[in-house]
Amino acid sequence: MKTIKQLIISGLIILAPMIYGVSVYSELPTKMATHFGIDNTPNGFMSRSFFIFGLPLLMLLVQILCTYTMVYAAKNKPASRFQEVVAWVIPVFTVILYPATILYNLGNEIDFWRLTVTIVSLVFIITGNYLPTFNGERKQDKRWRGAQFPVGRVLFYGGILLLISIFFNPILSVVLIAAIIIGIFAVMLIAKPHK
Repeated sequence: MKTIKQLIISGLIILAPMIYGVSVYSELPTKMATHFGIDNTPNGFMSRSFFIFGLPLLMLLVQILCTYTMVYAAKNKPASRFQEVVAWVIPVFTVILYPATILYNLGNEIDFWRLTVTIVSLVFIITGNYLPTFNGERKQDKRWRGAQFPVGRVLFYGGILLLISIFFNPILSVVLIAAIIIGIFAVMLIAKPHK
């Protein structure tokens, strides 16, 4: 019941920005800039109708699939704090980046690189903090259990460094993201099985 309630609330949050999108629909260009490089130059475009209506529905579908996957992984056990945190990643991204993209296409200046890196770094920090509490389907996998804590630390401290990087050249953020990904794989490979 708690999962269904959470899914309904998160789903409404994902769809809520559509109200703003519909209200300014006629003011938006027919082709909207929706993807940006590290220099904030648009390098990806989407039709206005798909962005305003299709994208939130797509995000809702992804949210439903993610929720189902987490429920299946938990095997009817209460959701861990980590699972509850992960369940809010898509709603947070949508409720921030959807209106920001609309504002950009209405002629406002938006620093998408710093905005996106800030959100990603906060997700890393929060995920890294709660990852060690996640059991799920793989609790019998001793190597995974042994890697959870160090992977969590990589995400947590990597997220802090990534957040600081928004005050420097964007290439530093790219390097840090690559280092975090490599660090996670390295930890997974060398982690000792949990006894």
